Amino acid sequence: MDIGTAKPTADELAQAPHHLIDIRDPSQAYSAADFREDALTEMDKIVSNGKIPLLVGGTMLYFKALLEGLSPLPSADLAVRGALEKEAQQYGWEALHAQLCDIDPVSGARIHPNDPQRILRALEVYRISGQTLTALTGKKGEPLPYQVHQFAIAPQDRGELHRRIELRFDK
Repeated sequence: MDIGTAKPTADELAQAPHHLIDIRDPSQAYSAADFREDALTEMDKIVSNGKIPLLVGGTMLYFKALLEGLSPLPSADLAVRGALEKEAQQYGWEALHAQLCDIDPVSGARIHPNDPQRILRALEVYRISGQTLTALTGKKGEPLPYQVHQFAIAPQDRGELHRRIELRFDK
């Protein structure tokens, strides 16, 4: 994303090699699982060249997926999603939420009835795998196979952070 991010400038990229920048068009889907796979591939290349990979920027969701691994959830299935979306059009999201509460009471309680994206995914997972989202998210994937030292550099004053974001937005 070129807009609204703190993406390195061309000069910064020339000074220090970066990976996984501009690898997808923003309109393309890219999941935490995709990121984990791509990051591990790049990290393996860097380590095999005798270097130490530094992970900078990005979202904590993706970083957490990289560090801790991912639950073994099935990939999206367009046919199942389409069928669920048709049900939602016909019966409403409240009905699908009620269905989720019957199938997976823990996810049903956690997911708000007005959150169609999460309702859809929870029901999709169940219809694809026959297992509830709760059962599958209790299992973790493979942790990161590297020793990690984490630290953050952030302004002490959140107002400064907001000012920087506003400047990026204005640009």
